[in-house]
Amino acid sequence: MTCTKQLYPLSNALAIVGVKPGRFHRHFYGGALCDALSKGGQLTSHLQRQSRETENRKSGGRYITECGTICLGLFFSLIDGGINSRRAIRIAQTFCFLGEAGSGIRALKRNRMRPAGKLFPGDDDTWLVVIVDELSNDAAECDGFAFFPRSDLSGDALLSWLDLHDADESPVTMLNLSLLSKRIKAGLREHDVAPFPVAPETDYLNTEGLSVGAFLADCAIRDDKARTPTQDFFRAYLAWHESCSGTPARAAAGLKARDAALLEQLDTLGIQKIKSNGIMTFAGFRWRDDPTVQEYLAHA
Repeated sequence: MTCTKQLYPLSNALAIVGVKPGRFHRHFYGGALCDALSKGGQLTSHLQRQSRETENRKSGGRYITECGTICLGLFFSLIDGGINSRRAIRIAQTFCFLGEAGSGIRALKRNRMRPAGKLFPGDDDTWLVVIVDELSNDAAECDGFAFFPRSDLSGDALLSWLDLHDADESPVTMLNLSLLSKRIKAGLREHDVAPFPVAPETDYLNTEGLSVGAFLADCAIRDDKARTPTQDFFRAYLAWHESCSGTPARAAAGLKARDAALLEQLDTLGIQKIKSNGIMTFAGFRWRDDPTVQEYLAHA
């Protein structure tokens, strides 16, 4: 599997793998993806925040590589298949970045090891099989997943591999990795843009945690002429926050303190509260034309 070093907008990549921003952020802030993207993590160099000065505007946002997108696609596919997130990211990173040294159990046939970070050569599709159940302590040295070319798959080979893990009656998840890789690569080519697009994305601060900056980076575009009703903003932000974190946005001192903190963050980002046509609005951004954003706005 050869990946280009081209960077793509994260929003495009998530749309291609079929993952809504809120679901991504639940794992990005404090979840399994947080560890993988920490300093020294395998994914760190594949997800970047970039900005670019142009003649009369500034653009930016999060960008991801082709390999990073495939890793995310496999990660979420494994979760959909019943694999817990910590194990799913380890398997996804093994496929995209690591070799097979030291574990002959990652193959249905011991002499058919996958080249490090690649698909099997030849016409055969590369497949992944994963034991869904957690392995017992005495099987800790076994990974419980294997990469193999389609020609190696047979009932006897699979049963022998499961027996090796003492998991004859365990459910398994199987994924065609060649098909997954082809679909993601084709989707990225279809949305191919320059690594630093001239059209404005966002130039909001890269703040920590579930913040106004993260919300605007996901849902808004900088537009100095735009006016957004304050009620729409607060209700959409609260819907986004709950989607990302699973809990409503609260402040220890109450709702007024929470709203005051949000206003302070907006002011830091250069978003001003002004009166326009008789209603209170925020000046400086407009909503993205995106189905997920429209869902948040439906709460407004």
